[in-house]
Amino acid sequence: IGAVSRAKEILESVKANILGVVLNRVKESHGGYYYYYYYDDNKPQHRKRRKR
Repeated sequence: IGAVSRAKEILESVKANILGVVLNRVKESHGGYYYYYYYDDNKPQHRKRRKR
């Protein structure tokens, strides 16, 4: 994973924001952990009122 660390260093050196990562063909190790976070910023939509 040295290449990942180096890529992160390069991105930080140009003050880039890291949104997330995708790792392909990486073997899962036993005893690892998984974290998932979801954020939804949708405001409730107002219903249209019908005229009587």
